[in-house]
Amino acid sequence: MKKVIKLTLFNLAILALLILGFYKRGLGLSFNPSLGAGKFGFSLFFTTFIILFFLYGNYKIFTKKEKFTAKNLSSLTSINDFIDALEKFKKTTPSFETEISKAISQLEILNRRHTSLQNLLEYNNIVESFGFLNDSAKTAEQYVFENMKKIINRLIIFDNQEYIENENSSNFQNHMKVINKIIDETDEKLKEYQDLLIALSKTRDKKQSKVDDIQRMIRSLNSVSKGEETTTIEKKISTQEDSQDD
Repeated sequence: MKKVIKLTLFNLAILALLILGFYKRGLGLSFNPSLGAGKFGFSLFFTTFIILFFLYGNYKIFTKKEKFTAKNLSSLTSINDFIDALEKFKKTTPSFETEISKAISQLEILNRRHTSLQNLLEYNNIVESFGFLNDSAKTAEQYVFENMKKIINRLIIFDNQEYIENENSSNFQNHMKVINKIIDETDEKLKEYQDLLIALSKTRDKKQSKVDDIQRMIRSLNSVSKGEETTTIEKKISTQEDSQDD
């Protein structure tokens, strides 16, 4: 995002210089030879300088590697925040590019899971009945966020330049093992989230037993939600089942 802002401001400045140069009330430059060789020559020089400055400036801003500079990981509070941070590490820590790409993909999956849950609740008109499942989804989201923070912590302490210069001098394999373990754990949590969505989608399937559907949902919730929340959630589901039977 910062890069986009810098590019926008820089190009606006270039445009302002061009207007100042060729506007009659500015420098009044022109490529009309009748205005004199001096002004014509300076117009060519000014235009060439602006073009070169434009190309150089855009190249430097576009190719500059933005480092992750957050003083506190608590400043990362949304899926996009984490994706932006990981995208920066992908450029500054290319030794873990594959793992970082997987982590970014997991965040994108999490976002789609959240959208699917909201669509299921609204499409089936059960927001009031099963809206409490948003708490479980939030718990799963926070779990993924904490895992992303663990990955970022590892990337912060890894010296990519040292590894490039001497592969034996860095603890690369240890970092790789830990990061991949975190990625695997996150995959499991996303699968549990998907199981929750599948269970919820079947609550109105007349071809399936309502009891079986509820049991599947409870098993998903046992994995996605905090343990102390499970009993309360099961009671809420049972209440919904009783009301549907009536």
